[in-house]
Amino acid sequence: MNKIMISFLILVMGFFLAAGTGFCEESMTMERMKNAQIVDTIRPIDDPRLRKAENTDRVFIRLENMLLNRVSFFHQRKIGQAIVEKNFIRYKFNTETSEKTEETRKWRNDLPDKLPPIIDQSRAESQVNGEILSIRLIYISPESEIFKITPVPENPCWIIRTRIDDSRKVIIIDAVSGEYLGQGLPAPYEGFSMHGPDHPPDCDDNNPLWYSHAQNAHNWFETMDYDTIRDGSAYGSVVQSHIQSDSTVMFYELDHGGATSFKNRCDDDILASEIDTWINGYAPMGFAFIGSCMGLSSTGNGTFEHEFRKEGLAQDTVVVGYNGMSLSVCEDDCWGHAIAWQTKLFSEMNDGHTVAYAYAQANLDYPDCTDEGRFCMLYRGDGNLKFAGTGVPKVKRSISGSIYNIVITSPIYLDISPLPGVPSRFYHRPYFVRASITVPSTKHLTLNTTSTNKYIDLAFLNSAKLIMDGTYLNANGSHGGVKFVSGINQNKGMQFNGEFKMYDGGEIRVYE
Repeated sequence: MNKIMISFLILVMGFFLAAGTGFCEESMTMERMKNAQIVDTIRPIDDPRLRKAENTDRVFIRLENMLLNRVSFFHQRKIGQAIVEKNFIRYKFNTETSEKTEETRKWRNDLPDKLPPIIDQSRAESQVNGEILSIRLIYISPESEIFKITPVPENPCWIIRTRIDDSRKVIIIDAVSGEYLGQGLPAPYEGFSMHGPDHPPDCDDNNPLWYSHAQNAHNWFETMDYDTIRDGSAYGSVVQSHIQSDSTVMFYELDHGGATSFKNRCDDDILASEIDTWINGYAPMGFAFIGSCMGLSSTGNGTFEHEFRKEGLAQDTVVVGYNGMSLSVCEDDCWGHAIAWQTKLFSEMNDGHTVAYAYAQANLDYPDCTDEGRFCMLYRGDGNLKFAGTGVPKVKRSISGSIYNIVITSPIYLDISPLPGVPSRFYHRPYFVRASITVPSTKHLTLNTTSTNKYIDLAFLNSAKLIMDGTYLNANGSHGGVKFVSGINQNKGMQFNGEFKMYDGGEIRVYE
């Protein structure tokens, strides 16, 4: 057959995406989320649902999400003025039916009913140097990720957060004996799974902070079936290799830093401007978690959320991150829940829910992270994306190079396409074609929709081509549709619902 060159410079077409049924997840933008949440404090006597479940005068944070038709009541246990870490009561109800959907009680039985005699606050403060940012009383939990003291103190402790120049400390003082016990883990501030070191003079690349947070993200990414590596004090070249990748689609960082830079090593910071440079020519990151304290406090051009989303694309990429975690309103109440909050986020994502839905459920579990008028975690971008769950195809970052069907002849004949369809365009990314893909000689490629997985979309970047050096390409969109579109402007391209074939020598190119 003569070599055929098929170049598509496609007219702008309006594509309509089918919304899902049931819960209206397309409504879960960050602004709508904020407007749909009611946060206040009440006692059981003030709400008939809570009164039926809890016959006490305890004070609860009430967080109602009108988009989810759910309300959460959260009580943080205290003994006198001392917070009991990781001890709480939580009830959840369906607001339409008043049905109780959850009752969780975490309550230690080895603590006294009243505070013992303690040293006063000023005596505790006199033992530390620098500017005192906050001080509070806490019974440290044996399960604490923030205050890792061995053995676990039996007495309540004064937890004092201080700052000297650029260095922050969390000092732990036994509130009964006045003894200095050690230091806790500070929240990252001012700002793959990566986690970085402390600031000088305590910077140590060999002992980076936040291992538990990063390992938790690593484990959940692996559970979602994304092979993941955790790296403490990662070199800039390693970070760059994951940004400039066809495979890394899930990214997590927890480092000192902010919206435009974070410290990956003692002598190095990663800049948002570097992400901008590195990601040029590559597909947007599917999911990124920016765990630097002020990571999502600023958005727009020149910030991490903007650059990971490749110039702030509104679809096919989403960023979750901290919004002032080192501020007292977040560090005092939310930082201790940070691992539990992200565990809820990732577990809901793993169960097949959208990022926006998972985010809302994490807030309902830990309303301490949304009260006092500040959301300590935010998300930006396409909250409707799904990354895991039954029937949810695994997300690819991008494709390039050789591509073809895998044929298995024994014990049964199978002809498996590397690019299967997805059940909904609303919840799933297209296949980003970063550089030209080629079906090699003697091979073939099918793009066939099914009654379950109805859509196959290829979004071309960098004026890449689909080159047919093999036997044939067969694309069949009869169950839904196949698209060849620009990766930058997905309204530019071609969609067909019938059958499309291309043979030896053909090429497809979608110009940006």
